[in-house]
This record gives sequence, C-alpha cells and structure tokens, in this order.
Amino acid sequence: MALLERAEQDTVFVPALWQLEIANQLGLRLRSGKLSRQDFDRAQTVIAALDIVTSPLAFASPVPVLAIMERFGLTAYDAVYLDCARTHHLPLATFDRQLIDAAKAAGIELI
Repeated sequence: MALLERAEQDTVFVPALWQLEIANQLGLRLRSGKLSRQDFDRAQTVIAALDIVTSPLAFASPVPVLAIMERFGLTAYDAVYLDCARTHHLPLATFDRQLIDAAKAAGIELI
C-alpha cells in the first residue's frame, strides 16, 4: 500500500519490460483464481491512473546487462530494473530478495 500511495503522488520510472511483466502477472493470477475479476479490474484502473514513464532499454548490446548480472548475481530482467533505478537516481521497489541485496550493494535506495 505504501508503494501505491507513493506512486499516486510521484512519477514512476519503469524499464520497458515492466508492461509485459505486469500484464503477465495479472493475467496469470486471474486465470489461476488467485485474483478476483473485481481486483483484476481495479488493478488495471490503478495502473492506468499512475504517472508511469517507460525508460527505454538503452543497451546497444547485451554486454552491459551481462556485466550487471555477473556483478550482482541477477537475471537479465532484474539487471534491467537495477540499471533503471541507478540511471534515474531513483529508489527501487521490489520484493525480490536477490534484487534487494543487489540494490543495497549498489547503494540504491529501496522502497
């Protein structure tokens, strides 16, 4: 809830793959019954109301992503989130333990 409250007041920067990840998670949870139709619809309304800026995947090659992956032991997807937070000098919101550890090691504030 704290994250949503903050997101309602501030601009949220996300990597380009965030759109697909959110759609995938909501769709899978609805399909599996872990999310009601009412909550699914409400989530879409909340997301649509947020001020979301999509940060382009600005890597001309996979080499920078591979370097972040290797340094912090992350997946390519998580490496992109870490890079987005670092590039925009913004805090990172995640529940992923490895990404939390990587953000702390990189000196990135967490929400």
